Amino acid sequence: GKQLDIWKASKHANAYKTLLTEEANKIAAEKGFTTPAAQTADCLKCHASGYNYEASLLGKKFKVEDGVQCETCHGAGADYKSMKVMKSREES
Repeated sequence: GKQLDIWKASKHANAYKTLLTEEANKIAAEKGFTTPAAQTADCLKCHASGYNYEASLLGKKFKVEDGVQCETCHGAGADYKSMKVMKSREES
């Protein structure tokens, strides 16, 4: 399907990028954080996938900067990669 293209155009794919803005840093500071938004766990937990995992547990091509990825909501890719699951809104 076109899931990858749909994701690339989504707010999920661009969620991390919003943390790189002055506005995000301002919000983080207002909430009492001393680190930039892109380095603040409370921001990353909603704006990025895998930020709190050991690098050895992630794929070689994985980048936190890719934002909120499929696995964040759908679980491990092995659980939903079959066409049967992907075609079922309920199962996916």
